[in-house]
Amino acid sequence: MTDQELIQGNQQAWRLLKLLGEGDAGEVYLVESARDKRNAILKRPHRSSFTADVLRQSTQIHTEASILKSLSDLRLSGGEYHVEVIDLVDQSLPGNELSERFFIVIEKATGVPLSALARLAHFGSEDAPIAVDNLDGDARLYFQKLVETGAVPTLLVLRVLDGLFELLEAIHTRHIEWIDAESFGILWNDIKPDHLFWDPAGRCLSVIDWGNGQFLEQDGITKDRLYSPVDDYRQLIEEMGKFLAETAPNLHASLQWPVSVSPADATPEGLKPLRDRIHVLLMKETGDLAEVRQRETYLVSSGEPSMRLLQELAAVQQQVILYGEMPDYGATARIHARLAGALAFDARLAEFKQVCEQLASLPGAETEQWSTLARIAGVAVEDEQASGLFREAIQDGLNGDWHSVLWTLCAATRNDADPARWRNLSGIVRRMITEISLDTPTPYVTLNRLVQLMEDELAQWAGKIAAAPVGGSQGLKADEIRAVLRAYESLVARLKNEIIKKWPQLDPVPPGANLTYTELDAILYELSDVFLKLGVNPSARLSALTRALSQPRAQTQIIIDA
Repeated sequence: MTDQELIQGNQQAWRLLKLLGEGDAGEVYLVESARDKRNAILKRPHRSSFTADVLRQSTQIHTEASILKSLSDLRLSGGEYHVEVIDLVDQSLPGNELSERFFIVIEKATGVPLSALARLAHFGSEDAPIAVDNLDGDARLYFQKLVETGAVPTLLVLRVLDGLFELLEAIHTRHIEWIDAESFGILWNDIKPDHLFWDPAGRCLSVIDWGNGQFLEQDGITKDRLYSPVDDYRQLIEEMGKFLAETAPNLHASLQWPVSVSPADATPEGLKPLRDRIHVLLMKETGDLAEVRQRETYLVSSGEPSMRLLQELAAVQQQVILYGEMPDYGATARIHARLAGALAFDARLAEFKQVCEQLASLPGAETEQWSTLARIAGVAVEDEQASGLFREAIQDGLNGDWHSVLWTLCAATRNDADPARWRNLSGIVRRMITEISLDTPTPYVTLNRLVQLMEDELAQWAGKIAAAPVGGSQGLKADEIRAVLRAYESLVARLKNEIIKKWPQLDPVPPGANLTYTELDAILYELSDVFLKLGVNPSARLSALTRALSQPRAQTQIIIDA
Protein backbone atom coordinates (compact mmCIF):
# COMPACT_ATOMS: atom_id res chain seq x y z
CA MET A 1 0.00 0.00 0.00
CA THR A 2 1.13 3.56 -0.74
CA ASP A 3 -0.29 6.87 0.38
CA GLN A 4 -1.65 7.30 -3.13
CA GLU A 5 -3.56 4.01 -3.22
CA LEU A 6 -7.16 4.56 -4.28
CA ILE A 7 -9.98 2.05 -4.02
CA GLN A 8 -13.38 2.56 -5.60
CA GLY A 9 -16.44 2.34 -3.39
CA ASN A 10 -20.10 2.19 -4.25
CA GLN A 11 -20.45 5.96 -3.67
CA GLN A 12 -16.97 7.32 -4.41
CA ALA A 13 -13.24 6.56 -4.38
CA TRP A 14 -11.19 6.50 -1.17
CA ARG A 15 -7.50 7.15 -0.65
CA LEU A 16 -5.77 5.02 1.99
CA LEU A 17 -3.78 7.35 4.25
CA LYS A 18 -2.64 5.29 7.21
CA LEU A 19 -2.89 1.77 8.60
CA LEU A 20 -4.46 2.13 12.05
CA GLY A 21 -4.51 -1.52 13.03
CA GLU A 22 -4.63 -5.11 11.84
CA GLY A 23 -5.39 -8.44 13.40
CA ASP A 24 -7.66 -11.43 13.39
CA ALA A 25 -10.65 -9.33 12.26
CA GLY A 26 -8.88 -7.69 9.29
CA GLU A 27 -7.29 -4.31 8.56
CA VAL A 28 -8.37 -0.83 9.60
CA TYR A 29 -7.27 2.32 7.75
CA LEU A 30 -7.67 6.04 8.00
CA VAL A 31 -8.93 7.10 4.56
CA GLU A 32 -9.80 10.27 2.70
CA SER A 33 -12.55 10.67 0.13
CA ALA A 34 -11.33 11.65 -3.31
CA ARG A 35 -14.38 13.86 -3.84
CA ASP A 36 -14.52 16.12 -0.77
CA LYS A 37 -11.35 15.15 1.20
CA ARG A 38 -13.41 13.92 4.15
CA ASN A 39 -11.66 11.57 6.58
CA ALA A 40 -13.25 8.25 7.50
CA ILE A 41 -12.39 4.72 8.69
CA LEU A 42 -12.10 1.78 6.30
CA LYS A 43 -12.26 -1.91 7.26
CA ARG A 44 -11.37 -4.80 4.97
CA PRO A 45 -10.10 -8.41 5.20
CA HIS A 46 -6.39 -8.92 5.66
CA ARG A 47 -4.83 -9.16 2.20
CA SER A 48 -2.33 -11.88 3.15
CA SER A 49 -4.86 -14.16 4.87
CA PHE A 50 -5.79 -17.69 3.81
CA THR A 51 -9.01 -18.14 1.88
CA ALA A 52 -10.88 -19.39 4.95
CA ASP A 53 -9.74 -16.37 6.97
CA VAL A 54 -10.73 -13.98 4.18
CA LEU A 55 -14.19 -15.56 4.08
CA ARG A 56 -14.57 -15.28 7.86
CA GLN A 57 -13.31 -11.69 8.02
CA SER A 58 -15.38 -10.49 5.06
CA THR A 59 -18.49 -12.14 6.55
CA GLN A 60 -17.87 -10.42 9.88
CA ILE A 61 -17.30 -7.03 8.21
CA HIS A 62 -20.43 -7.54 6.10
CA THR A 63 -22.43 -8.22 9.27
CA GLU A 64 -21.07 -5.01 10.81
CA ALA A 65 -22.22 -3.10 7.74
CA SER A 66 -25.71 -4.60 8.08
CA ILE A 67 -25.85 -3.65 11.77
CA LEU A 68 -24.77 -0.07 11.06
CA LYS A 69 -27.44 0.23 8.37
CA SER A 70 -30.03 -1.10 10.82
CA LEU A 71 -29.02 1.46 13.46
CA SER A 72 -28.56 4.43 11.11
CA ASP A 73 -31.65 6.22 12.42
CA LEU A 74 -31.03 5.42 16.10
CA ARG A 75 -30.55 8.57 18.17
CA LEU A 76 -31.29 8.34 21.87
CA SER A 77 -31.82 11.49 23.90
CA GLY A 78 -31.02 11.68 27.58
CA GLY A 79 -32.47 15.16 27.87
CA GLU A 80 -29.21 17.07 28.21
CA TYR A 81 -27.19 14.71 26.00
CA HIS A 82 -27.72 12.13 23.26
CA VAL A 83 -26.35 8.78 22.11
CA GLU A 84 -25.77 7.76 18.51
CA VAL A 85 -24.12 5.03 16.47
CA ILE A 86 -21.60 6.06 13.82
CA ASP A 87 -22.83 5.90 10.22
CA LEU A 88 -21.90 3.56 7.43
CA VAL A 89 -20.62 5.93 4.72
CA ASP A 90 -19.76 3.60 1.83
CA GLN A 91 -18.77 0.06 0.91
CA SER A 92 -17.17 -1.81 -1.97
CA LEU A 93 -18.88 -2.36 -5.28
CA PRO A 94 -21.48 -5.16 -5.46
CA GLY A 95 -20.09 -8.64 -6.09
CA ASN A 96 -17.12 -8.36 -3.70
CA GLU A 97 -18.95 -9.30 -0.48
CA LEU A 98 -17.08 -12.55 0.27
CA SER A 99 -13.64 -11.65 -1.10
CA GLU A 100 -10.55 -9.77 0.01
CA ARG A 101 -11.78 -6.86 -2.15
CA PHE A 102 -14.73 -6.27 0.18
CA PHE A 103 -14.55 -3.22 2.43
CA ILE A 104 -16.74 -0.81 4.34
CA VAL A 105 -16.17 2.86 5.11
CA ILE A 106 -17.38 4.17 8.47
CA GLU A 107 -17.83 7.68 9.77
CA LYS A 108 -14.94 8.95 11.89
CA ALA A 109 -16.23 9.54 15.42
CA THR A 110 -15.97 13.04 16.85
CA GLY A 111 -14.56 13.73 20.28
CA VAL A 112 -12.26 11.53 22.34
CA PRO A 113 -12.62 7.91 23.53
CA LEU A 114 -13.50 7.58 27.20
CA SER A 115 -10.33 5.63 27.97
CA ALA A 116 -8.08 8.28 26.38
CA LEU A 117 -10.04 11.05 28.08
CA ALA A 118 -9.23 9.47 31.45
CA ARG A 119 -5.51 9.28 30.61
CA LEU A 120 -5.62 12.85 29.32
CA ALA A 121 -7.16 14.10 32.57
CA HIS A 122 -4.71 12.25 34.79
CA PHE A 123 -1.46 12.46 32.84
CA GLY A 124 -1.87 15.30 30.33
CA SER A 125 -1.83 15.40 26.54
CA GLU A 126 1.78 14.21 26.21
CA ASP A 127 1.04 10.85 27.86
CA ALA A 128 -2.45 10.36 26.44
CA PRO A 129 -2.39 8.58 23.07
CA ILE A 130 -4.73 11.03 21.37
CA ALA A 131 -4.05 13.95 19.06
CA VAL A 132 -5.75 16.86 20.79
CA ASP A 133 -4.40 19.20 18.11
CA ASN A 134 -6.48 17.37 15.49
CA LEU A 135 -9.72 18.36 17.23
CA ASP A 136 -11.59 21.54 16.37
CA GLY A 137 -10.86 24.72 18.32
CA ASP A 138 -13.62 24.39 20.91
CA ALA A 139 -12.92 20.74 21.71
CA ARG A 140 -9.15 21.26 21.73
CA LEU A 141 -9.37 24.08 24.26
CA TYR A 142 -11.85 22.07 26.35
CA PHE A 143 -9.51 19.10 26.67
CA GLN A 144 -6.55 21.37 27.37
CA LYS A 145 -8.52 22.91 30.23
CA LEU A 146 -9.56 19.43 31.39
CA VAL A 147 -5.89 18.58 31.91
CA GLU A 148 -5.78 21.34 34.54
CA THR A 149 -8.57 19.65 36.55
CA GLY A 150 -6.80 16.28 36.75
CA ALA A 151 -10.10 14.37 36.82
CA VAL A 152 -12.76 12.91 34.56
CA PRO A 153 -15.99 14.90 35.13
CA THR A 154 -18.50 12.95 37.22
CA LEU A 155 -21.47 14.22 35.22
CA LEU A 156 -19.83 13.10 31.99
CA VAL A 157 -19.31 9.56 33.33
CA LEU A 158 -22.89 9.39 34.62
CA ARG A 159 -24.19 10.43 31.22
CA VAL A 160 -22.11 7.73 29.55
CA LEU A 161 -23.38 5.06 31.96
CA ASP A 162 -26.98 6.17 31.59
CA GLY A 163 -26.58 6.30 27.82
CA LEU A 164 -25.15 2.78 27.70
CA PHE A 165 -28.15 1.31 29.49
CA GLU A 166 -30.47 3.20 27.14
CA LEU A 167 -28.52 1.97 24.12
CA LEU A 168 -28.53 -1.70 25.12
CA GLU A 169 -32.24 -1.67 25.86
CA ALA A 170 -32.91 -0.09 22.44
CA ILE A 171 -30.76 -2.41 20.32
CA HIS A 172 -31.74 -5.63 22.11
CA THR A 173 -35.38 -5.05 21.22
CA ARG A 174 -34.93 -3.52 17.75
CA HIS A 175 -37.00 -5.44 15.21
CA ILE A 176 -35.62 -5.34 11.67
CA GLU A 177 -37.19 -6.76 8.51
CA TRP A 178 -35.49 -7.46 5.20
CA ILE A 179 -36.88 -8.91 1.98
CA ASP A 180 -36.04 -12.49 2.89
CA ALA A 181 -35.30 -12.38 6.61
CA GLU A 182 -35.82 -10.55 9.88
CA SER A 183 -34.02 -9.89 13.14
CA PHE A 184 -35.45 -9.44 16.62
CA GLY A 185 -32.58 -7.48 18.10
CA ILE A 186 -28.86 -6.69 17.91
CA LEU A 187 -26.05 -7.77 20.22
CA TRP A 188 -23.10 -5.36 20.48
CA ASN A 189 -20.72 -7.81 22.17
CA ASP A 190 -17.76 -5.40 22.44
CA ILE A 191 -18.45 -2.91 25.25
CA LYS A 192 -15.32 -1.11 26.41
CA PRO A 193 -14.25 2.52 27.09
CA ASP A 194 -12.14 2.52 23.90
CA HIS A 195 -15.36 2.29 21.87
CA LEU A 196 -17.17 5.16 23.60
CA PHE A 197 -16.41 8.64 22.20
CA TRP A 198 -17.48 11.76 24.05
CA ASP A 199 -17.91 15.01 22.13
CA PRO A 200 -18.28 17.91 24.60
CA ALA A 201 -19.30 20.38 21.89
CA GLY A 202 -22.38 18.37 20.91
CA ARG A 203 -22.82 16.64 24.30
CA CYS A 204 -22.89 13.42 22.31
CA LEU A 205 -21.85 9.84 23.09
CA SER A 206 -20.81 8.08 19.87
CA VAL A 207 -20.56 4.29 19.87
CA ILE A 208 -18.06 2.66 17.51
CA ASP A 209 -16.79 -0.80 16.48
CA TRP A 210 -19.63 -3.22 15.85
CA GLY A 211 -17.36 -5.87 14.35
CA ASN A 212 -18.31 -8.43 17.01
CA GLY A 213 -22.00 -7.61 16.75
CA GLN A 214 -24.62 -10.18 15.83
CA PHE A 215 -28.33 -10.27 15.09
CA LEU A 216 -30.69 -11.96 17.55
CA GLU A 217 -33.21 -14.63 16.73
CA GLN A 218 -36.82 -14.54 17.91
CA ASP A 219 -35.88 -16.26 21.19
CA GLY A 220 -33.31 -13.53 21.95
CA ILE A 221 -30.23 -15.65 21.22
CA THR A 222 -27.74 -15.38 18.36
CA LYS A 223 -27.96 -17.77 15.42
CA ASP A 224 -24.91 -19.73 16.60
CA ARG A 225 -26.68 -20.16 19.99
CA LEU A 226 -23.64 -18.79 21.85
CA TYR A 227 -24.67 -15.28 22.92
CA SER A 228 -27.61 -13.30 24.25
CA PRO A 229 -28.26 -9.82 25.71
CA VAL A 230 -27.02 -11.19 29.03
CA ASP A 231 -23.49 -11.06 27.60
CA ASP A 232 -23.78 -7.35 26.78
CA TYR A 233 -24.91 -6.50 30.32
CA ARG A 234 -22.16 -8.60 31.88
CA GLN A 235 -19.60 -6.82 29.68
CA LEU A 236 -21.02 -3.47 30.75
CA ILE A 237 -20.70 -4.34 34.45
CA GLU A 238 -17.17 -5.74 34.11
CA GLU A 239 -15.63 -3.20 31.71
CA MET A 240 -17.21 -0.06 33.14
CA GLY A 241 -16.62 -1.34 36.67
CA LYS A 242 -12.88 -1.50 35.97
CA PHE A 243 -12.98 1.95 34.40
CA LEU A 244 -14.77 3.46 37.42
CA ALA A 245 -12.47 1.78 39.93
CA GLU A 246 -9.40 3.20 38.19
CA THR A 247 -10.58 6.69 37.21
CA ALA A 248 -13.49 7.58 39.53
CA PRO A 249 -13.24 5.46 42.71
CA ASN A 250 -15.55 7.76 44.68
CA LEU A 251 -18.26 7.44 42.06
CA HIS A 252 -17.67 3.68 41.95
CA ALA A 253 -18.37 3.55 45.69
CA SER A 254 -21.36 5.92 45.56
CA LEU A 255 -23.03 3.80 42.89
CA GLN A 256 -22.27 0.58 44.79
CA TRP A 257 -21.09 -0.83 41.50
CA PRO A 258 -21.17 -4.66 41.55
CA VAL A 259 -17.95 -6.59 41.04
CA SER A 260 -19.79 -9.07 38.85
CA VAL A 261 -23.33 -10.02 37.96
CA SER A 262 -25.01 -13.40 37.60
CA PRO A 263 -26.79 -14.36 34.36
CA ALA A 264 -30.10 -14.08 36.17
CA ASP A 265 -29.40 -10.48 37.19
CA ALA A 266 -27.79 -9.41 33.90
CA THR A 267 -31.11 -8.06 32.65
CA PRO A 268 -32.82 -4.67 32.66
CA GLU A 269 -34.92 -5.79 35.63
CA GLY A 270 -32.01 -7.22 37.58
CA LEU A 271 -29.91 -4.09 37.09
CA LYS A 272 -32.74 -1.63 37.80
CA PRO A 273 -31.43 -0.71 41.31
CA LEU A 274 -28.07 0.26 39.78
CA ARG A 275 -29.79 2.30 37.07
CA ASP A 276 -31.86 4.08 39.71
CA ARG A 277 -28.71 5.05 41.63
CA ILE A 278 -27.16 6.35 38.41
CA HIS A 279 -30.31 8.35 37.68
CA VAL A 280 -30.41 9.96 41.16
CA LEU A 281 -26.79 11.14 40.95
CA LEU A 282 -27.30 12.23 37.35
CA MET A 283 -30.22 14.47 38.30
CA LYS A 284 -28.24 16.02 41.16
CA GLU A 285 -25.19 16.76 38.99
CA THR A 286 -27.41 18.15 36.23
CA GLY A 287 -29.10 20.50 38.70
CA ASP A 288 -25.76 21.70 40.04
CA LEU A 289 -24.55 22.34 36.50
CA ALA A 290 -27.69 24.37 35.74
CA GLU A 291 -26.83 26.76 38.58
CA VAL A 292 -23.29 27.22 37.26
CA ARG A 293 -24.65 27.82 33.76
CA GLN A 294 -27.02 30.48 35.10
CA ARG A 295 -24.08 32.27 36.67
CA GLU A 296 -22.17 32.08 33.38
CA THR A 297 -25.15 33.53 31.49
CA TYR A 298 -25.44 36.36 34.00
CA LEU A 299 -21.76 37.27 33.66
CA VAL A 300 -21.68 37.26 29.86
CA SER A 301 -24.82 39.40 29.68
CA SER A 302 -23.86 41.90 32.39
CA GLY A 303 -22.98 45.54 31.73
CA GLU A 304 -19.56 46.96 31.01
CA PRO A 305 -16.81 44.32 30.90
CA SER A 306 -13.80 44.62 33.18
CA MET A 307 -10.67 42.69 34.08
CA ARG A 308 -12.37 41.55 37.27
CA LEU A 309 -15.37 40.25 35.32
CA LEU A 310 -13.05 38.25 33.05
CA GLN A 311 -11.40 36.66 36.07
CA GLU A 312 -14.74 35.69 37.58
CA LEU A 313 -16.00 34.37 34.24
CA ALA A 314 -12.86 32.25 33.83
CA ALA A 315 -13.45 30.68 37.26
CA VAL A 316 -17.10 29.92 36.46
CA GLN A 317 -16.21 28.42 33.09
CA GLN A 318 -13.63 26.19 34.73
CA GLN A 319 -16.51 24.85 36.84
CA VAL A 320 -18.47 24.19 33.65
CA ILE A 321 -15.53 22.13 32.38
CA LEU A 322 -15.50 20.19 35.66
CA TYR A 323 -19.04 19.08 34.81
CA GLY A 324 -17.90 17.86 31.41
CA GLU A 325 -19.49 20.57 29.27
CA MET A 326 -18.22 23.24 26.92
CA PRO A 327 -18.23 26.84 28.18
CA ASP A 328 -19.83 29.56 26.07
CA TYR A 329 -16.62 30.53 24.32
CA GLY A 330 -18.44 32.66 21.74
CA ALA A 331 -19.89 34.98 24.38
CA THR A 332 -16.54 35.01 26.16
CA ALA A 333 -14.80 36.18 22.98
CA ARG A 334 -17.34 38.98 22.53
CA ILE A 335 -16.74 40.22 26.10
CA HIS A 336 -12.97 40.17 25.56
CA ALA A 337 -13.35 42.14 22.32
CA ARG A 338 -15.52 44.79 23.99
CA LEU A 339 -13.06 45.15 26.85
CA ALA A 340 -10.12 45.34 24.44
CA GLY A 341 -11.78 48.24 22.63
CA ALA A 342 -12.39 50.09 25.90
CA LEU A 343 -8.82 49.54 27.12
CA ALA A 344 -7.38 50.76 23.81
CA PHE A 345 -9.52 53.90 23.98
CA ASP A 346 -8.24 54.59 27.51
CA ALA A 347 -4.63 53.86 26.43
CA ARG A 348 -4.31 51.09 29.04
CA LEU A 349 -2.02 49.18 26.73
CA ALA A 350 -0.53 46.68 29.19
CA GLU A 351 -4.02 45.41 30.08
CA PHE A 352 -5.03 45.63 26.43
CA LYS A 353 -2.12 43.35 25.55
CA GLN A 354 -3.19 40.82 28.20
CA VAL A 355 -6.81 40.75 26.99
CA CYS A 356 -5.73 40.34 23.35
CA GLU A 357 -3.50 37.40 24.27
CA GLN A 358 -6.40 35.73 26.08
CA LEU A 359 -8.73 36.43 23.18
CA ALA A 360 -6.28 34.97 20.66
CA SER A 361 -6.45 31.62 22.48
CA LEU A 362 -10.25 31.36 22.35
CA PRO A 363 -11.93 29.09 19.76
CA GLY A 364 -13.40 30.93 16.81
CA ALA A 365 -11.42 34.11 17.49
CA GLU A 366 -9.30 35.72 14.78
CA THR A 367 -6.13 34.46 16.40
CA GLU A 368 -3.56 36.12 14.14
CA GLN A 369 -5.20 39.54 14.29
CA TRP A 370 -5.53 39.57 18.08
CA SER A 371 -1.99 38.23 18.52
CA THR A 372 -0.70 40.99 16.25
CA LEU A 373 -2.54 43.67 18.21
CA ALA A 374 -1.04 42.24 21.40
CA ARG A 375 2.44 42.47 19.88
CA ILE A 376 1.88 46.06 18.74
CA ALA A 377 0.69 46.93 22.25
CA GLY A 378 3.81 45.32 23.72
CA VAL A 379 6.05 47.46 21.50
CA ALA A 380 4.02 50.57 22.34
CA VAL A 381 4.50 49.99 26.06
CA GLU A 382 8.28 49.84 25.54
CA ASP A 383 8.49 52.81 23.14
CA GLU A 384 6.88 55.82 24.80
CA GLN A 385 8.16 58.20 22.12
CA ALA A 386 6.18 56.48 19.35
CA SER A 387 3.34 55.15 21.51
CA GLY A 388 0.87 57.61 19.98
CA LEU A 389 1.39 56.17 16.52
CA PHE A 390 1.24 52.63 17.87
CA ARG A 391 -2.08 53.44 19.59
CA GLU A 392 -3.33 54.76 16.25
CA ALA A 393 -2.29 51.47 14.61
CA ILE A 394 -4.12 49.53 17.33
CA GLN A 395 -7.30 51.52 16.75
CA ASP A 396 -7.05 50.92 13.01
CA GLY A 397 -6.64 47.20 13.70
CA LEU A 398 -9.70 47.13 15.97
CA ASN A 399 -11.62 48.74 13.11
CA GLY A 400 -10.34 46.09 10.70
CA ASP A 401 -8.34 48.61 8.63
CA TRP A 402 -5.09 46.68 8.35
CA HIS A 403 -3.82 48.71 5.39
CA SER A 404 -3.79 51.76 7.67
CA VAL A 405 -2.11 49.68 10.38
CA LEU A 406 0.74 48.95 8.00
CA TRP A 407 1.26 52.57 6.96
CA THR A 408 1.08 53.75 10.59
CA LEU A 409 3.69 51.17 11.57
CA CYS A 410 5.91 52.62 8.83
CA ALA A 411 5.66 56.05 10.40
CA ALA A 412 6.15 54.69 13.93
CA THR A 413 9.41 52.98 12.97
CA ARG A 414 10.80 55.77 10.77
CA ASN A 415 13.69 56.51 13.11
CA ASP A 416 14.08 53.00 14.50
CA ALA A 417 17.75 52.09 14.53
CA ASP A 418 16.91 48.39 14.64
CA PRO A 419 14.41 47.32 11.96
CA ALA A 420 13.71 43.95 13.64
CA ARG A 421 10.46 45.21 15.15
CA TRP A 422 9.37 46.52 11.78
CA ARG A 423 10.21 43.25 10.03
CA ASN A 424 8.27 41.21 12.58
CA LEU A 425 5.17 43.40 12.76
CA SER A 426 4.94 44.58 9.16
CA GLY A 427 5.54 41.11 7.80
CA ILE A 428 2.65 39.66 9.78
CA VAL A 429 0.30 42.49 8.84
CA ARG A 430 1.33 42.29 5.20
CA ARG A 431 0.62 38.55 5.20
CA MET A 432 -2.85 39.14 6.66
CA ILE A 433 -3.60 41.69 3.95
CA THR A 434 -2.05 39.96 0.96
CA GLU A 435 -1.64 36.31 2.03
CA ILE A 436 1.92 36.33 0.70
CA SER A 437 5.09 35.08 2.34
CA LEU A 438 6.75 37.27 4.96
CA ASP A 439 10.01 37.20 2.98
CA THR A 440 8.52 38.14 -0.40
CA PRO A 441 9.14 41.77 -1.47
CA THR A 442 5.84 43.38 -2.40
CA PRO A 443 5.44 44.64 -5.98
CA TYR A 444 5.10 48.17 -4.63
CA VAL A 445 8.51 48.04 -2.99
CA THR A 446 10.04 46.28 -5.98
CA LEU A 447 8.63 48.83 -8.37
CA ASN A 448 9.76 51.81 -6.31
CA ARG A 449 13.33 50.56 -6.21
CA LEU A 450 13.21 49.72 -9.91
CA VAL A 451 11.96 53.19 -10.91
CA GLN A 452 14.64 54.85 -8.79
CA LEU A 453 17.38 52.91 -10.59
CA MET A 454 15.83 53.68 -13.97
CA GLU A 455 15.62 57.41 -13.22
CA ASP A 456 19.27 57.44 -12.13
CA GLU A 457 20.24 55.72 -15.37
CA LEU A 458 18.21 58.18 -17.45
CA ALA A 459 19.88 61.14 -15.78
CA GLN A 460 23.34 59.76 -16.50
CA TRP A 461 22.59 59.05 -20.18
CA ALA A 462 20.83 62.37 -20.69
CA GLY A 463 24.07 64.15 -19.79
CA LYS A 464 26.15 61.94 -22.08
CA ILE A 465 23.85 62.19 -25.09
CA ALA A 466 23.50 65.98 -24.83
CA ALA A 467 27.15 66.34 -25.78
CA ALA A 468 26.94 63.85 -28.66
CA PRO A 469 27.33 65.18 -32.23
CA VAL A 470 24.44 65.43 -34.65
CA GLY A 471 24.82 63.82 -38.06
CA GLY A 472 27.53 61.54 -39.39
CA SER A 473 28.23 58.05 -38.17
CA GLN A 474 28.62 59.17 -34.58
CA GLY A 475 25.47 61.25 -34.87
CA LEU A 476 23.56 58.24 -36.21
CA LYS A 477 24.65 56.21 -33.23
CA ALA A 478 23.58 59.03 -30.92
CA ASP A 479 20.19 59.22 -32.65
CA GLU A 480 19.69 55.50 -32.09
CA ILE A 481 20.53 55.92 -28.43
CA ARG A 482 18.16 58.89 -28.18
CA ALA A 483 15.35 56.71 -29.61
CA VAL A 484 16.10 53.98 -27.07
CA LEU A 485 16.18 56.53 -24.26
CA ARG A 486 12.83 57.99 -25.34
CA ALA A 487 11.30 54.52 -25.09
CA TYR A 488 13.10 54.06 -21.79
CA GLU A 489 11.82 57.40 -20.51
CA SER A 490 8.31 56.49 -21.61
CA LEU A 491 8.54 53.25 -19.64
CA VAL A 492 9.70 55.09 -16.52
CA ALA A 493 6.92 57.65 -16.84
CA ARG A 494 4.31 54.93 -17.30
CA LEU A 495 5.50 53.06 -14.22
CA LYS A 496 5.82 56.18 -12.11
CA ASN A 497 2.71 58.10 -13.12
CA GLU A 498 0.21 55.47 -14.17
CA ILE A 499 0.94 52.74 -11.66
CA ILE A 500 2.68 53.96 -8.52
CA LYS A 501 0.47 57.03 -8.05
CA LYS A 502 -2.63 54.86 -8.37
CA TRP A 503 -1.32 52.40 -5.83
CA PRO A 504 -2.11 53.71 -2.31
CA GLN A 505 -1.80 50.45 -0.38
CA LEU A 506 0.41 47.39 -0.20
CA ASP A 507 -1.72 44.99 -2.22
CA PRO A 508 -0.25 42.25 -4.40
CA VAL A 509 -2.08 43.84 -7.35
CA PRO A 510 -2.25 47.66 -7.62
CA PRO A 511 -5.77 49.04 -8.13
CA GLY A 512 -6.40 50.00 -11.75
CA ALA A 513 -3.05 48.67 -12.92
CA ASN A 514 -3.49 44.88 -12.77
CA LEU A 515 0.22 44.54 -12.11
CA THR A 516 1.36 41.03 -11.23
CA TYR A 517 4.65 39.48 -10.22
CA THR A 518 4.94 38.04 -13.73
CA GLU A 519 4.65 41.52 -15.22
CA LEU A 520 7.30 42.78 -12.80
CA ASP A 521 9.63 40.07 -14.06
CA ALA A 522 8.86 41.17 -17.61
CA ILE A 523 9.73 44.77 -16.70
CA LEU A 524 13.06 43.60 -15.30
CA TYR A 525 13.80 41.79 -18.55
CA GLU A 526 12.76 44.90 -20.50
CA LEU A 527 15.15 46.97 -18.41
CA SER A 528 17.90 44.45 -19.05
CA ASP A 529 17.25 44.71 -22.79
CA VAL A 530 17.51 48.52 -22.65
CA PHE A 531 20.83 48.25 -20.83
CA LEU A 532 22.14 45.97 -23.56
CA LYS A 533 21.09 48.39 -26.29
CA LEU A 534 22.89 51.15 -24.43
CA GLY A 535 26.00 49.03 -24.21
CA VAL A 536 25.82 48.68 -20.42
CA ASN A 537 26.41 45.40 -18.61
CA PRO A 538 23.02 44.74 -16.95
CA SER A 539 24.25 42.30 -14.34
CA ALA A 540 25.69 44.99 -12.08
CA ARG A 541 22.48 47.04 -12.24
CA LEU A 542 20.20 44.09 -11.65
CA SER A 543 22.32 42.66 -8.87
CA ALA A 544 22.19 46.06 -7.17
CA LEU A 545 18.41 45.90 -7.44
CA THR A 546 18.44 42.40 -5.99
CA ARG A 547 20.60 43.50 -3.08
CA ALA A 548 18.32 46.44 -2.41
CA LEU A 549 15.27 44.19 -2.32
CA SER A 550 16.95 41.82 0.12
CA GLN A 551 17.33 44.58 2.70
CA PRO A 552 14.14 44.97 4.77
CA ARG A 553 15.30 48.34 6.05
CA ALA A 554 15.72 49.64 2.51
CA GLN A 555 12.23 48.43 1.67
CA THR A 556 10.89 50.20 4.74
CA GLN A 557 12.48 53.51 3.79
CA ILE A 558 11.09 53.32 0.27
CA ILE A 559 7.58 52.86 1.64
CA ILE A 560 8.01 55.75 4.09
CA ASP A 561 9.36 58.01 1.33
CA ALA A 562 6.49 57.07 -0.94
